[in-house]
Amino acid sequence: MEPDIAVELHTRARAKGLKYAAVIGDDDSSSIAHIKQKVNLELVKYSDIGHVKRNVRSKLENVQKCHKALTAKVRDSFLKNFTYAVKQNADKSEREMICALQTMVPHMYGEHGNCGEWCRSRGGADAGHRNLPFVTPLKDTHLKISLENLQAPYIINADK
Repeated sequence: MEPDIAVELHTRARAKGLKYAAVIGDDDSSSIAHIKQKVNLELVKYSDIGHVKRNVRSKLENVQKCHKALTAKVRDSFLKNFTYAVKQNADKSEREMICALQTMVPHMYGEHGNCGEWCRSRGGADAGHRNLPFVTPLKDTHLKISLENLQAPYIINADK
């Protein structure tokens, strides 16, 4: 949402006795700062899944430059798992969202001890990873660290 549009909407809402408590939008910090300044300093900003997916994809493409193991198939699998985790836990508690995001990378590496009911390999059964190359878990530990670092800010801000 453009800052000027938000301010205009706020002006109209104030005339009707309404107050804004939150806004959903992209991760443009200058727009949010402008809106908070003009509308409400306590305004909470939530990210929409479309912008979050685009940002994650962009970060994955940057990680891919350093890690040959991050093929297009692995990148797409990570993005798919990330999207599922966010969408399936959107109406649940912040703790459940955090747990879902924290189990993603270990799941891709064959560590299923903390996976939820969605995981076919939970409980020791080897169901394979249909979305990964050769249907096997990832092995590159440097890539694992990069993927965990990539998703850390999303875990920290799971409530948004």
